[in-house]
Amino acid sequence: MSNIKIVEAWLDIKSYSSVAKLYVKSWSPDQHSTTPIILLHDSLGSVELWRDFPERLAEITGRQIIAYDRLGFGQSSPPSRLLGY
Repeated sequence: MSNIKIVEAWLDIKSYSSVAKLYVKSWSPDQHSTTPIILLHDSLGSVELWRDFPERLAEITGRQIIAYDRLGFGQSSPPSRLLGY
């Protein structure tokens, strides 16, 4: 693959009355356009299930790719309370 910069971060977000950690990963080519592509995982997915797709997508499109784990999935914090529907 070409020169793709990969960054992992945990963002503090407010989840009801507490603070949770949201795992975010981005893939950026050296020269990228201003509009990123954001990947949303389905159901029980996580960033890791994308495998090499985000890096390949960044390389092909020349855009920054951002993916995150929803609360309770992957490397993000569990939700502070159960959701009721």
